[in-house]
Amino acid sequence: MSDKERKPRGMSRRSMLKLTTALAATTAGGSLISAFNSSSTASAAAPTVVRGKKLTIWFGQSFLESMDKRLGSMFQDYGKERGVEIDFIITPSAQLPQRLAAAIQGKNPPDICYQYDSDTQYYRGQNQLVDVTDVWNDLKKKGGEVYQAAEATVSWESKAWSIPFGINPWPVHARKDLLDKAGLKYPANWDEFIETCKKIQHPPQLYGYGPCLGKNDDNNCNFINILWTFGAQIQTKDNKPAFNTPETRKAFTLVADMYTKHKIIPPGAINWDNAGNNNAYQSDQCAFVQNPASVLAWCQVNKPQLAEATLLANIPAGPAGSFGMVDCWAMSIFKDSKAQDAAKEALAYVMEPNRYDEFIQIAAGRYVPVYKKLTNTKFWKESKFYHTYPGLAETGRIMAFAGQPTAAFGEVLRSYVIADALQSVIVQGVSVDNAVNEADKKIQAIYKKHGFI
Repeated sequence: MSDKERKPRGMSRRSMLKLTTALAATTAGGSLISAFNSSSTASAAAPTVVRGKKLTIWFGQSFLESMDKRLGSMFQDYGKERGVEIDFIITPSAQLPQRLAAAIQGKNPPDICYQYDSDTQYYRGQNQLVDVTDVWNDLKKKGGEVYQAAEATVSWESKAWSIPFGINPWPVHARKDLLDKAGLKYPANWDEFIETCKKIQHPPQLYGYGPCLGKNDDNNCNFINILWTFGAQIQTKDNKPAFNTPETRKAFTLVADMYTKHKIIPPGAINWDNAGNNNAYQSDQCAFVQNPASVLAWCQVNKPQLAEATLLANIPAGPAGSFGMVDCWAMSIFKDSKAQDAAKEALAYVMEPNRYDEFIQIAAGRYVPVYKKLTNTKFWKESKFYHTYPGLAETGRIMAFAGQPTAAFGEVLRSYVIADALQSVIVQGVSVDNAVNEADKKIQAIYKKHGFI
């Protein structure tokens, strides 16, 4: 049966940063792969591991190593308390889909795996996920009201197919110090943005704008946000394709012109993974990037002067305006897991509101918590950088706007249809018309397969 047929407390900022610094073994932002296993954290006091009870957990990179380690330690704490062996592995999120696809094909996926936004619905549509409604409902009883972005991301037919972990607003990180030096204000629209980039950049050392143009999740996010400024979107409110429009072509033309004509984007951006724009901003190679707070959080720990020089701003406006975006990270249990009960127990343990709140406080702005009440603290109300984030989590558009996350939408993103179309224009010289038409054919076929058209 098709998807369509089924219908649809307070800790000071200084203390947080000190604790984050103490946890961090820092290096260039987003470049590390951290792995944790039970042998490295074993304790003489830990209970004996129950034979056959082992959880393998794959999680996407947060781009702040201390946060990845802290999450790993939370799962390890669960394992020690319950006598379950934990193999927790952090993998760059750009590599994770291919690795997961191979594991699913071999019927050997991890027990728990990170899901990026619409990936939950993508794998649900493949009948790969375990229903975790019982866990999610119990967590909501304990944690209270949750942000709608989290609920929409994991839910289908009143059931939960993942446990949401964190919400990410996607502001523009801007070099306010460079704007001030040039006597410029943050650009209000795309025309001003291009001219501002030209005035403050000095390539090849510094480029104006650093969007991800490789085949990765950041490309999807960056371009969808740009689409909205022209009044375009991938799907309608009733989850039907809406990609092939004049407004979509204008968004394609804007990005292509910024790359080839105005030359305000680094040539290497077409090969960037999800860490590319993080590294470009953090190493003073780009003045503007669209990204969650992982960029700023890394700077606060590793380059505080750059953090102080950073302005978080709305995306420049297009003809239709400027719109905030949020994504949601989640954790799923796969059907081929041999330890589903332990996996559910582990997710309930890590996401228990008080325990989860400790992690959120240490994260110091890296994630907006899924439980609304956890933003009712001095930090979220008074932070120089993050005081607007709870509001953004409440009002920001989810990536699937104007519809909801579905298996079809998830497949469009996971297939990197947008990235292929952009690269065909920028690298291969395909016309915008042909690129959009070809991408639309792929989108139409995907939505038809899932029963939406």
